[in-house]
Amino acid sequence: MELRVVAPPADPDPQWLLDPSTRRPGELVEPVRIGEQIEAELRAAAFRRRLSVGIVATLVVERALVVADLERLALPRPVAEATDLAPTRRLSAGEADYLRLLTLGASGRRADTPAGDPLVTLPVRLLAHAPALLVPAVDAAGIAAHLEQAVSWEIAALVAGRTMGEWVLANAAAG
Repeated sequence: MELRVVAPPADPDPQWLLDPSTRRPGELVEPVRIGEQIEAELRAAAFRRRLSVGIVATLVVERALVVADLERLALPRPVAEATDLAPTRRLSAGEADYLRLLTLGASGRRADTPAGDPLVTLPVRLLAHAPALLVPAVDAAGIAAHLEQAVSWEIAALVAGRTMGEWVLANAAAG
């Protein structure tokens, strides 16, 4: 019997976990492993919107949570009107950068998960719900089908100084 020292597989460069363009300002995030099918859909949707895979995953999971709440409460889905998408208060530098990212997409090269690596960053507040919500999003209509609504809700929430869930539920309840 011969023993050999074998080098462990290399971990992906953790720098992309620290990049602020991969999350909403001030959010504490954790890396999460996801399935290959979900990773492929997230990556395709992220590429089309020029966003990080982590932001797309966060928006899709948060939208799914909010839609579940709306259905449970029998409330209509609010529409983010153009007036909801324009800042009416002074945004912090981080909020302004995030707003530009959501509206214009990333310019140039952005840090992101390496291709084929089913690892994304998600806010800690969503971790308990992420696996259960990403799979139905792929199985039902696909991530891209929900992303545009999620982005408009996120922008409206950001400029109002709220989270997506707070903004959606407040506007749905107001009618």
